[in-house]
Amino acid sequence: MIIKEATKLFVSDVEKFAQKKFHFKPEIEYLLELSKENKLEQVFDELTFYAKFVSNAHNILNRTGMDGTDTVKLSDEYKLNLQRAYSLLSTLTEFAPDDVKNSFAKRIQIVSPDSVENLLSLMYELSWVKNYNLDKEKMVG
Repeated sequence: MIIKEATKLFVSDVEKFAQKKFHFKPEIEYLLELSKENKLEQVFDELTFYAKFVSNAHNILNRTGMDGTDTVKLSDEYKLNLQRAYSLLSTLTEFAPDDVKNSFAKRIQIVSPDSVENLLSLMYELSWVKNYNLDKEKMVG
């Protein structure tokens, strides 16, 4: 799959904004490119929305625990939104070439302790895409 230069530049800009080098940069580029090629930009936007929620909820639940009376609702929403994000990932990668599908399957979509950690890491990095887009909107508006 060929990643357009504009997509690479956008993801690099997000990395600069986040002041982080993304571990899942190729996957984010693939997801962006797939969303554009298949007119699924809204699905990608929705994925970044859930990614931001999942990332923030994960941080809160790590600090407070998932079983506290104050966090039961957040824990339930976290699980539900992580499933939604996973489903959106599946929707986007459904149209991917086999090599890209296999890469996602190996790193993220096969259920194992490593793949769950990878999914959470990808969600964290995608949350920066959402933050970047929100920040750009503030600068324009």
